[in-house]
Amino acid sequence: MDLYNEILTQVLSEKISDIILEHISINIDANQLVKESCYQTLQHIKTIVEDDTLDDPECFHRIEKIICTLEERNISTGSRHDFG
Repeated sequence: MDLYNEILTQVLSEKISDIILEHISINIDANQLVKESCYQTLQHIKTIVEDDTLDDPECFHRIEKIICTLEERNISTGSRHDFG
C-alpha cells in the first residue's frame, strides 16, 4: 500500500470511530485529513531531529524514534525494524 493510502486509511479509521461514537454525520475531506495527519507526523519527526539531548554519533536513537513515529500512524517502515 502506498504512503498516501496508509495515512488515509489510518486517519479515516480514527475519524469513523469518532463519528460512530458521537452519532454525527459529517462531510469528510480526505485530502484535508491526510494533510493534517502528515503535518502532525512531520512536526513530531522535526521535534525528534532537533532534540539535542540525543547525542548518539550514529543517530541510532533518532532514527528509532522516527521509525516508531511512522509505525504509530500505521505507516509501514519495511521488514528491517526488528531492533526495537
